[in-house]
Parts: sequence; C-alpha cells; structure tokens
Amino acid sequence: MSYEPEEADELHLGGPSRGLEKVKLPAIFLIITAVLNLLLGGYLIFNSVVIFYAPADVMKEAMKQQPEVNRKQIEELEKQGFSLDKILKGYAGAFLAIGALSIISSILTIAGGAMMLSGKAYGLAVTGAVLTTIPCITSPCCIFGLPFGIWSLVVLFNPEVKAAFRR
Repeated sequence: MSYEPEEADELHLGGPSRGLEKVKLPAIFLIITAVLNLLLGGYLIFNSVVIFYAPADVMKEAMKQQPEVNRKQIEELEKQGFSLDKILKGYAGAFLAIGALSIISSILTIAGGAMMLSGKAYGLAVTGAVLTTIPCITSPCCIFGLPFGIWSLVVLFNPEVKAAFRR
C-alpha cells in the first residue's frame, strides 16, 4: 500500500464513487432544465419563422383583435415612421437570436450534465452549470436554472467531487 497523494486523498475523502454519488441528482436536474430550455428555444425559433413569413394583412387583422392599449402603441409607432412589417421583423429576429442562443446553451448544458453523471470532463460540467445560472437566456422562466445551477456548482466545487473527476 503506497501513500501517493492520490491514494491519500482517496482514503481521506471516501473514494471516487462517493464523490460521484453527490453529483447524480444535480446532474439530472441540470439535464431536465436544459431539455425544457431546448424546447423553449425551439418554440422561439418556430415563432420567429411564423412571424417572418406571415402576410402583413393577416398580422394587421390580428392586431385589430388586440386590446386598445396595444393598438394605440402600434399607431404611435407608425406615426414615428415604423411600419408594422418592420416591427414584426424585429420581433422575429429577436426570437430567432434568443432561440438559437437557448438551443446552443441547452446542448452544452445537457453535455455537461451527462459528463457530471459519468465523472468525466470536469470543465464541461462546470460550464453547463454556469450556463444554467444565466437568467432569462438559458433557463426556462428564470426560475429553474438558477437554483439548480448554483446547486450543481456547489457540488462540483466540493473536494470529494473534484477528486472523483480526476480519476
């Protein structure tokens, strides 16, 4: 029995399996949050395509069904030189950008959660957890991502878990 630094850490900290046990639940919640975010990103991209290709006449009819406040805001914007078509193209571009960012971050978070479960690629696991903590961009409704991301980071920075990832 050798007392190399790695073995001493293993004896003191309970071994690599103990460290990996701690990451299972946060990793699962990271993956669930990322899948929800992936669905949200897909929905945003779908909406951007629908808005971008919708005929202006159909959109004007839909605007007539909006509450009075919304119609007045659109009228004010048109007085200032913005057309309904330009406004809708702006919305479509924003939905497309946020949806694409959401999908990319979701893929990275799913990969990070999978690496947490397998005890590999510590950097990718931390990246996935950090991405999940960014509110309103990479987590659904800004509610699920923040607590699960922080929980994952706390677990990932635990010395037992770090030691388990080194093996």
